[in-house]
Amino acid sequence: MNHIEFPIITIVTPSYNQGNFILETLNSVVEQEGAFYIDFIVMDGFSSDNTAGILSEFEAKVSSFPVIHQISGKKFHLLGANKGVSFSWKSEKDKGQTDALNKAISLILDESHYFNWICSDDRYRTQNAIASLLLYAEAKSVVYGKSIYIDEFGNDLKEYPTVQVDKVNIFENFGIAQPSALICFTSKEDLFMNLKFSSIMDLFLWVKLFQSGYRFLYIDSVVISDYRIHTNSKTASWRMRTYKEILSLMLLNENQISRRLVRSMFHECIMGGVGKLGIFFRFFNNRFLNALFVRFLEVSFNRFRFNLSFLLSNPKSNWNP
Repeated sequence: MNHIEFPIITIVTPSYNQGNFILETLNSVVEQEGAFYIDFIVMDGFSSDNTAGILSEFEAKVSSFPVIHQISGKKFHLLGANKGVSFSWKSEKDKGQTDALNKAISLILDESHYFNWICSDDRYRTQNAIASLLLYAEAKSVVYGKSIYIDEFGNDLKEYPTVQVDKVNIFENFGIAQPSALICFTSKEDLFMNLKFSSIMDLFLWVKLFQSGYRFLYIDSVVISDYRIHTNSKTASWRMRTYKEILSLMLLNENQISRRLVRSMFHECIMGGVGKLGIFFRFFNNRFLNALFVRFLEVSFNRFRFNLSFLLSNPKSNWNP
């Protein structure tokens, strides 16, 4: 093992057909400023667009800078903003984003104890984003800041509803914007995710870390990332799958569902869905009837552990923040 004077931050980007945005993501990572090394790993799911060409050119660009350090066989290049950047990428078939992340986690250097991922359509908002989080990080912790939703052209939409999470409200509103977090881990085993959760792998990880005794700290004074919403983004198109996976995760961990979460599911994926139940509730449009059904759903899940997923249907319109 090498003696490392400065911490190594492992950043992973799972990628698939985001050639329009990925260069912004890449630049925002390697331009981070601070007294740390960045081990940057891109796991591409065998994109059919121009992503591979962009990654190849970016790798050549990073490699053109002088090697400042070699750690466990990886060369770290001095780009000027930090202590050094190692960049590597793979493009191969995978089973989705969760699988790509697990593959990257297995590649984390033994010398690294800091990790997060940033998707190929998101970006760090400032050059001191990572440094702002690292300042508060401690062993077995998740430190996170704010995030801003942006559109496909990079225009600000609104602020992500970040909160100091606990084991209840984390299910209600996804209180952590995933690209705005930094995990200080003690073992790589803590980071691996369940392939069953392809839409809420970040929520799965937060719950897993909660149960493993990690401390969660919200730094509300800093905006860390830009969270992009566009036509092809998973956030905009996977609402029904997201809610189904939330229900499965709550059942798995024996969590109680809150009325707030039930209402959200009802309005988005039952009343607002394309299924027959949605047509029924929209036809009557009765607040008392709606409230009664929400209460029925809440009791069915919490008292009888009844999985409500089969009642959900795709929303009539795309979700937007």
